[in-house]
Amino acid sequence: MAYRLKFSARALRETGDAQEWYELQSPGLGAEFMGAMELQLKRLEQAPLHLFRGYPKCAPRSPSPLSLRFILCSAE
Repeated sequence: MAYRLKFSARALRETGDAQEWYELQSPGLGAEFMGAMELQLKRLEQAPLHLFRGYPKCAPRSPSPLSLRFILCSAE
């Protein structure tokens, strides 16, 4: 069962800020960061309970030093 992801305005803003920061450090690094984020989000959609444990849930950090924190809510 695939889950639907919803993001707060803050999460979207911080992700954009992080992408810009990485890109300023080295051209292409911002795109690499977003690729890693997209991979983690796809994994999260497919199996949030299987892959991630704890509360709030926290996705593994790889390769970015940032972690994805999320709360699993019931379907709307």
